Amino acid sequence: MAVLQGSVDRAPGVVAALLSAAGGALLTARAVRTVVDASPAGPGAVAVVVLAALLAVAAAATALRTPRRAAALALGAAVLAVVSDALPTAPPRLLALLPLALAAALLAARVPALTRPARRPWALALGWLALAVHAALGVPYLLAGLVAPWYGVALLWGVWGALLVLAVRLLRDRPLWTLAVPPATVAGGALVLLAGEHLFGWMA
Repeated sequence: MAVLQGSVDRAPGVVAALLSAAGGALLTARAVRTVVDASPAGPGAVAVVVLAALLAVAAAATALRTPRRAAALALGAAVLAVVSDALPTAPPRLLALLPLALAAALLAARVPALTRPARRPWALALGWLALAVHAALGVPYLLAGLVAPWYGVALLWGVWGALLVLAVRLLRDRPLWTLAVPPATVAGGALVLLAGEHLFGWMA
């Protein structure tokens, strides 16, 4: 039980570190491609991407030791990743936002240790599965930019981010309730897109 307790306690930090490292790698590749492809981006735009990559790497390095600081670093990297999308930098765009947002949420709401057998490890495993499904649903949310304007994408990401925080909180306190988050993610995205189509003609 002690080994299981330690593994559960460290799991969010390890996953967040890997996600932050992935976000840093994507941002680094973007900065290198911007320079190599001689895009019209100025040194300021490249500096924003490089700074975001450095923050992501720092979040990965500190995720296990100081999760609160790592959460702030991952969030800062995610914000700079969004800012860089408005600058003339090379693709891939927005891809780094997904792992960085996940890392920030995991670090901000750490899952507590499994201190009682009544917590049911299988329930916690199902909760982690639901969280993984919610993360995967972030991909179609990213692709919403093909049919929705910037404010529509911002609204969709607000929905996804709010449900992500809710999922992590539920995983900590009531793991089985986390199973309700993926259906809510699908329904929330569909409602936003349908409202945009009928009210603002996003898909016209």
